[in-house]
This record gives sequence, structure tokens and C-alpha cells, in this order.
Amino acid sequence: MHRYCLFLCCFLLGIIFFVNIEISRAQTSDKIYSRIEVGKPCPDFVLKKLYYGKRNETQLSDFSGRWLVLDFWGEFCGFCISGFPRMDRLKRKFDGLVEFLLIGTPHKEDSSIHAMYMQFKRDFDLSIPVAYDRTLFQRFWGDGAMPLIVVVDPNGIIRAITREIDAELLEEFVAGGNPKWKRIYGTDSNQNYDYSLPLLVKGNGGNDTGFLYRTVFTKWNDMQPVMSVRLSTHRFEILGADLTFLYKLAFFGKGFWGSADSSLYSNCYPNIILETKDSSKFTMNRISGDNMFCYSISNKIQKIASGKDPYNLIDDKLLSGRMKNDLENFFPYTAELEERDMPCYFLVAERSIVERLRTKGGAGSWTEPYGHNKGFLLKNMPSGMIIPSLETAFAKSVDLPIFDNTGIECNIDIDLRGLSFDERIKELNENGIQLILAVKRFKVLVIRDYTNK
Repeated sequence: MHRYCLFLCCFLLGIIFFVNIEISRAQTSDKIYSRIEVGKPCPDFVLKKLYYGKRNETQLSDFSGRWLVLDFWGEFCGFCISGFPRMDRLKRKFDGLVEFLLIGTPHKEDSSIHAMYMQFKRDFDLSIPVAYDRTLFQRFWGDGAMPLIVVVDPNGIIRAITREIDAELLEEFVAGGNPKWKRIYGTDSNQNYDYSLPLLVKGNGGNDTGFLYRTVFTKWNDMQPVMSVRLSTHRFEILGADLTFLYKLAFFGKGFWGSADSSLYSNCYPNIILETKDSSKFTMNRISGDNMFCYSISNKIQKIASGKDPYNLIDDKLLSGRMKNDLENFFPYTAELEERDMPCYFLVAERSIVERLRTKGGAGSWTEPYGHNKGFLLKNMPSGMIIPSLETAFAKSVDLPIFDNTGIECNIDIDLRGLSFDERIKELNENGIQLILAVKRFKVLVIRDYTNK
């Protein structure tokens, strides 16, 4: 089990959070904020409560003469949380050269978000100081999206505003360079993207001319949002997505799914199979923008789609058919659905535990009584409801589908308090339920190099 492999739910929660922020931001575009900007001095700040640092409080002047990385995060931001171990590794690598500071933005009270961070600190052996201040994030970024990472040089000048950083970028900064890189946020950022206009029209993310019907497939650039999906009567757009998401949306009707999507989950394998000489185009880099794409269909004459959920095109055969054709035209691959035996996991149980877990009655419920994502309490529920509790655990160690093969026919009561995937598996083992590797037949999307036979 890999301790630091954060599982798919962090990604899904991060997407839901990011899309909600984008929608909110589009609805409140008339608000004006004094945002921080690359190349300008970092506004002064004072953080009264600093944990795990060299002092109990800190301010910008304390970091004068040193590089500083400020990482703003929220308790409902999966992208933010999944970056903790990576940021901690950077802190250890650049010890003495770069200072790192996590700044949590509490949803309500400091105590709740601090308790969450303490759990992650224990689980991942984090060493980064953390403070909590919602107003500072609002001063810096208004109602913008998280994660927000700000790199400040020894003279107090902001050198980068981004969602992710890596060791290579920091090495260039510390060495005195000015790396040319695709930043997610910045002076020429996607904050100016106008969702009332199609992509590239009237300078919206680039330049273009008028049209009646168009399909646009472009590489992503830093004037465009990341992982934004929009569907209207006459337009469908995906901005800043990878090829895996595009192919899965075209062939399965969804780019990602969990056990709640019972038909897809049971029959369609979540991972694509690449039988290509070069699979690098399927690996995106959110820092450089490599292998991130934008796809847009607009038709001013006819309706594009009838559905309302841009992430769910299962019943929209016309739109998914257009996407399949466009992907085949744009890329040198062929894609087919095949039936194959693929690895998965089964939950199995000892017969003796049935009576111990049998429900004591009452209304059926699946709740989080200990706080958001801090464990689950199942009362009078089928044993299969254990699976969603594993999907929503942090630090997931597997990305294979899980199926209930316990044979428990009665409803059960079970309390899972572990924060991470491994902790919940341990709790299940203590209750006589195990997770075993198995094989099951699925429909699998297989992508091969195109050959003109």
C-alpha cells in the first residue's frame, strides 16, 4: 500500500469544488477585488495563530530575505488536501532555502479545520507550519478558486500565482532565474474568461472569426480555465481536460464514475487500456499545461444537446457520437470497446460476523456524524453501502472498482471512523470483512495507434 497515493475521491471532490467556484464566480462577475498580481509586492499580512512553526504568530516581514511559498487551502477542497504530501516533500528538499506556510480557510470555525489538519499531519508525517485566516484569502483572491499557491521572492515580490508547483520550478527561482511556465493564475489569467461567449470568440481565450457551426480542438493555454465543462442548447465545451477524460466521456457518457452509478460501475472498467507505442499524450501536466486540451462544439442553427448535466452524456447519443468522430479525426488513435477480464476487489466476510453486524433496527441512514469526511456511520443499511465509505476515504491506495461479495443478506450497522482508506480497511478486518483481489469481466475502452490498412 502506498501511503501517499491520494485516491480518486480527492480528485472528484476537487472538481466539484472547482466547478462550483467557477459557477459562483461567473454569477458574481460584477464584484471587483484587489487581487494580488505577479510582479507586484506581496501585501503585508499578520497571522496571529501559527501552529508547528518557530513562533506562535508571524507576518510577511519575518520572511524578508528568503523565498516564501504560501499555500491557501480549504477543508472541502480535494485538490488542496491531495497536495499536502507533495508540498511537505518540497519543504524538506528546500530546507534553509525556501519557507513554506499552509494557510487554511475555515468553512466555519478554526477548530474543525485544525482537527482535520492534525489528522493529516499524523497520517503523512507533515512538517509544514499552518495558520488559519479566511480574511487573508479574501484579501488576496476575493471569491476566486482554490488551491491558491503564491511564491514570494526574498524582496517581497510575487513571482508566481498558481495551483501547483514542483521542485524544478523552485530550483529555477532560487537560482535567480525567471522560468517561463504556464501559470494557472496570474496577470493574464483565466479570471477574464467570459462564460457568456464561446471559446476563442472576440478574444475570449484567444482570437477567432464569426461562424455558423464549428468544432474547435485546441491545446490548453493559461487564458483558459482548468477542468471546466459547460453544456447549453447550442454549445458544449470542455476546457483544460486530459485525453482520458475526453475519451471516457465520448464512449461511456461520463468521464468518471463511482459505485452510485451502478450500471456503469458494474459493467464498464474505469481505467482505459493503452496499446500505443507512445502513451505520453494521455499524461497531462497541470503546471506546464502539456497534454491539456479544450474541445468546443457550437451550432447556431441546430440544438447541440438535450441533456442538462455536462458531466453526464449517457443518454445523449448524438453528442457522444460527434465527440467520437472528432477524437478520431484529431488524434492518430482508434478506440474500441472490448470485453475483458480485469482486476478488481471483492469484499468478503466470515459467516460468523452476520449476527454481530445485523442491524438493531431504526431508520436506514448513511451519515457523517463526526464531521465532513471523518468517518461514516451506517445504520440499517445493506452491506454494499460499505463501498461508498471506502471511495470517499482520503489516501486511497487502490483505484480499482470494489464489489460486495460478502453474501450478507440482512441490513447491517457498522461504524467506520478512520480518515484514510487503510484505516477503514483495518476497521473492516476487525469486523470480519476483508478486501481481496479478484477478476471480473468488464467492457473496457482500448485505444490503439491508427493504422491505415
